[in-house]
Amino acid sequence: MRKLFEIFKQLEPGETVVVFYPPISAVYNTFEALLRYSKEMNFPIVIEDILDMLHVYKTNMDYFGIDASPLEDALVLKIGGFSSAGKVFLRIPLDIDVNIHLRHHNEAFNKVMENIDFAFNIILGFDKLLAFYSAVPEDVDRVLLTLREFIGNKKRTAIYFLNRDLIKEIPVAMPTIKDLASTVLEVEKSEEGWILKVTKSPKIEMCGRDIRVD
Repeated sequence: MRKLFEIFKQLEPGETVVVFYPPISAVYNTFEALLRYSKEMNFPIVIEDILDMLHVYKTNMDYFGIDASPLEDALVLKIGGFSSAGKVFLRIPLDIDVNIHLRHHNEAFNKVMENIDFAFNIILGFDKLLAFYSAVPEDVDRVLLTLREFIGNKKRTAIYFLNRDLIKEIPVAMPTIKDLASTVLEVEKSEEGWILKVTKSPKIEMCGRDIRVD
């Protein structure tokens, strides 16, 4: 696990980081390592829980015997869904009108962050959010543009965990996300096991690096 810390140490305030993973993968190990690294560095953790994905992560971590206790200290912004996990600070509904949703999200996020100088901002379920609005391409574009709007916000390092197969089903989503993100990490299967591979980074020496995660 601590080898993953070497990747996390390279992340800078204001970055937008994406972690692409296949549905059957060791993504929960990566998630746990990120939580432990944040705690060790005394970085507050703000988790955006979209459509109950934090509940899914926590439940599966329990099934796989992965320690989910670091979640106890995280502040959670709950977006849609019904199942609560972690320390829920605010809840907002998922509105069918994308502009109303984004306005509510911005207001809630600013409220969560108003007394925090810097946090690791982990977003779970952004892929589900895109799928929710996928019937209207303009709505998908609007949601994707939020990635650009938050780039350079030094109060956070944003880390999006995204189901690769689901993202591929949404037109333009994959190339747009990869283009806008400063760092792209991919969970992949190798001959030795599951690895986390750096496929994009502002630090050239990091590109192509991979670390076992299972």
